[in-house]
Amino acid sequence: MHRPFFRAMRIPRILTFGSGILLLLCLPRSTWASDGVAAFSHAEADILWVIIASALVLFMQAGFLMLETGMVRAKNTINVAFKNLFDFFIGVVAFFALGYGIMFGTSYMGWIGTDYFFLEGMKEPSKFAFFLFQATFLGTAATIASGAVAERMRFTAYIFISIFASVWIYPVFGHWAWGGGWLSEIGFIDFAGSTVVHSTGGWIALAAIIMLGPRQDKFDENGKPRKITGHNLPAAALGTFILMFGWLGFNGGSTLAYTDSIPLILVNTTVAAAGGALSAMVVSWIRFRAPAVEDGINGILGGLVAVTAGCHMLSPAMALFVGIIAGIIAALFVSLLESFFRLDDVVGAFTVHSVCGVWGTIALALVGNVSSFATSASGEPISRLQQLGIQFLGVGSNILWAFGLALIFFWIIKRITPLRVTAEEESNGLNFSEHNARTNWFELMRSMDSMARGEGDLSTKLEVEPATAEGAIAEVFNRIQERMYGLISQIHTSVDQMELAAADMNDVSVDINSTVEEQSAQLEEIHALMELISKAVQDVAAFTEKQNHLSTQVEAMIGRTVDSASILHDRIDQATDRAGSGRKLAAEGQTVVGELAQGMQGIEFGAGKVLNIVQTLQKISEQLSFLSINASIEAARSGHDGQGFAVVAGEINNLAEFTAARTKEAQTHISEMQQWVRAGSGGLVKTRGAFETISQEVANIDEELKQIRRISEEQNEQGKRIPELMSELDEMAGSIEVNVKSRSKEIGEIYESISELNESLTAMNKRTEKLSDTGTSLHDNALGLQKLTARFRLDRFTGTHTTLPGPSQALPGQA
Repeated sequence: MHRPFFRAMRIPRILTFGSGILLLLCLPRSTWASDGVAAFSHAEADILWVIIASALVLFMQAGFLMLETGMVRAKNTINVAFKNLFDFFIGVVAFFALGYGIMFGTSYMGWIGTDYFFLEGMKEPSKFAFFLFQATFLGTAATIASGAVAERMRFTAYIFISIFASVWIYPVFGHWAWGGGWLSEIGFIDFAGSTVVHSTGGWIALAAIIMLGPRQDKFDENGKPRKITGHNLPAAALGTFILMFGWLGFNGGSTLAYTDSIPLILVNTTVAAAGGALSAMVVSWIRFRAPAVEDGINGILGGLVAVTAGCHMLSPAMALFVGIIAGIIAALFVSLLESFFRLDDVVGAFTVHSVCGVWGTIALALVGNVSSFATSASGEPISRLQQLGIQFLGVGSNILWAFGLALIFFWIIKRITPLRVTAEEESNGLNFSEHNARTNWFELMRSMDSMARGEGDLSTKLEVEPATAEGAIAEVFNRIQERMYGLISQIHTSVDQMELAAADMNDVSVDINSTVEEQSAQLEEIHALMELISKAVQDVAAFTEKQNHLSTQVEAMIGRTVDSASILHDRIDQATDRAGSGRKLAAEGQTVVGELAQGMQGIEFGAGKVLNIVQTLQKISEQLSFLSINASIEAARSGHDGQGFAVVAGEINNLAEFTAARTKEAQTHISEMQQWVRAGSGGLVKTRGAFETISQEVANIDEELKQIRRISEEQNEQGKRIPELMSELDEMAGSIEVNVKSRSKEIGEIYESISELNESLTAMNKRTEKLSDTGTSLHDNALGLQKLTARFRLDRFTGTHTTLPGPSQALPGQA
């Protein structure tokens, strides 16, 4: 019933037991012997110390496991834990088979070991103890990359790099520095592995995160890093304490013997860790106005890594200094790596192990005890500058070897098999996608996550484990599911009603919209008609006004016409009188013309007689001409005697010519006069006929004038009534003008009302469109809500369900 309590008590018990052993081993050798018990020999004590240190370093694997699982999201904890567990054991096998021989076998030209493969040829107990100690170191180096690549690297790819690091990368460089290789020959110092172990693992981690890329939700669209907090920082803090506890064996055991230097090493280790913690907290407080747990953890580990290289040769004060600088580096460089380089190191492994490892390796040349430096040919320690150069050479060769070789290896592996999981697998979490595994909280988290994502089976209850935190939460969650069941059921009912209401709303909106469109069209027609009517009324008003003006003029003209009619009446009377006189004169003229015609006939008759006389005279003239001719002839015949006849003949001839000429002239005049008389006679006849016609027309005119007079009298009487009628017409026109103006104003108001009504209909049309859109939106929302709620299963509650999520289902903590 109290299993969680006992599980929680196991770690303190282990720590207490381990601390007791550590304190026991720190006692003077003389205290180990008592009465009846033989004291340990030197060699046995050394072996025991190495074995205990190995156990402490092995326990660091548990610290790494706690640290990394606490700093990742819950959906990846099992994967991280299993990698920490498995990389140690597969690394031990690889190190046992090849790695140990490469690292500590007989050196071939200072580059590689050539024996002790599968531990062949080893017989001394101290050698086996040393292998055990170095195997735990190998486990530390191999597991560093685990935290950096967490949450996205395939387990198979991780196994490949663990094997490669265990059999080649770590052993080869370890041989250079610790196995009698070229670095150890020139005096490179790395007492417990700041570079050999930690920097090597850190550079492998950097190559891995470069080739893998960041987690899918680590950086936003602008490339700015998002903070992804681990699911259990207290566990990470506990893992840090376990690491620090194991680190005492890591650094103290590197003496490979139980010596007097161990207490100083352990003090320096502790002081450096404390310095790193304090400086990292200060930096975090300055940057964020609050101490970040992750910065504190990385500061502690950074101090431990940095002091590892020179913990045997630093004074406690210098160890504190090294730890403080390492804490500052750890707090700042993690953010720099994310913000500037866009690299996603989940636990800050590269910064803590590589950068702080480089600092610690360089720092021992700056502040370490010179007496511990490499010696020259004369046996004297070399200078700090010389040692610093050697340290830089060792660090540089480590970078080129570990980082370069790991980068090439990852590039090759990436061509063979994918390094990282798919986006869906990453979203679901590597616990399930890589191991098909779940924790005690898995079902609860899956159900809660399904509900958070708007889906899940509400028809089943979670199993309630009594007297446990999981059971208490599951019981509460079951009540929430019951409540959700009722709510979703009510939502389903409401959604159906919403769909019906949305459909009705859409139908009403369509009807209203159609009616509004018809009314709007009719109003547009009425609007156009009213414009025509308004224009017509305006024209009528203008015409009426003009008519009034014309009526005034017509009235004046009618007045003048009446006056003219009166004058005309008088003139008609006068014309009638004159027509009577003219008729009398015409009769008299007719008589006179008749008399003139008779006189003209008498003149014509007399002219005829005169013409006869003229014709007689013409005949006489002709006879006289003949006589003259005869007389001339006789005179010619008689000669001189006949001159008297010639004179007489000449006179007769002259008289005959004169008479003929005057007769001819008279005849011409008489003929002309006769023609004139005839013409005058004919004209008088016509004149007489004209006078007769005139007389008849005058008689007719007299009758017409009498009728005109009667009509004029009637018109005169009617003309006297016209002013009265015009006055009445003016009054009617004025009334019409007033009414037209009133109607025009009313039509204008109607026009404005129609315009306002049209605007209102337009606005109503828009509102109905919005209503239609609202109905559509309501319908869509109802469908969306129905789809969302349809994801929940609403059958009757059954027993516990234990179905694992499918590939498309993500677990909590994936954000």
